[in-house]
Amino acid sequence: MTIYGDEEIIKLLNSYKKESIGNVYAGIKIKGDLYHFHEYFFGNKKVSMMLPLRFVDMPEEILNIKYGHISKPNILKCSKDYNIDIMLNWTEEKLNEYEIEKKVDEQLKILKTIQPAYEIYEKGRTWVYKARD
Repeated sequence: MTIYGDEEIIKLLNSYKKESIGNVYAGIKIKGDLYHFHEYFFGNKKVSMMLPLRFVDMPEEILNIKYGHISKPNILKCSKDYNIDIMLNWTEEKLNEYEIEKKVDEQLKILKTIQPAYEIYEKGRTWVYKARD
């Protein structure tokens, strides 16, 4: 197959669309779009997470369409086009390792059942400890 010079130039000009550059503090460029981030607080400001400014609270009508009858997460942020969701469940219950893993797996199973095309990029939890005075 013969590769012509203009094909290489076009490939080079479009290569930026495949990369992610930057960080959450300065902004991240993903496939040519610049995303600025903001620190969002959850759980009475006990936890914070850096999310794109473009993320909003998912409107109730979209929540009902996407998730229907399942038990909905406490916190659901999404991109303005509703294609990317960040879900958080906040609980004050004391759970052991097995119970936590079971709850996470149940939520993921429900999600995959109602939205088989969903891609789960990360599964996990973060322990948050109050600083001692």
